[in-house]
Amino acid sequence: MLKFYPEEKIVMEAVGKKEPLILLIHFNGEEDIVARLEDSMEHHISLNQTGHKYDDLDNYFRVIVDDKSAEWTFVCPKNYKNIANETHRIKEFYKDGFAEISRVLAELEYLVPIKKLKEEI
Repeated sequence: MLKFYPEEKIVMEAVGKKEPLILLIHFNGEEDIVARLEDSMEHHISLNQTGHKYDDLDNYFRVIVDDKSAEWTFVCPKNYKNIANETHRIKEFYKDGFAEISRVLAELEYLVPIKKLKEEI
């Protein structure tokens, strides 16, 4: 389910113009947040603006998208899917993230390459 900030009409107008967006895609598919970059500037701000706690940030794939690329801030939580082995955990995170990010990009008709920005574990 997509949740828009500040509101769906404004965000969809930005989508039509291929303006930069912030995406927060929940690991469990509960809620994906889409905000105009100019309204939020950072992922944690988008969370706060949509009624979530800053601590919830570790439950989302974080992406900035424009008409050229989707830049994925690659931060794999140490408890991702309770996978103890670090290599397996990162592989699963990558596989899941790529699939979920692709799904949301397709919904928004932002058909651009996904770039992994940084890796933190």
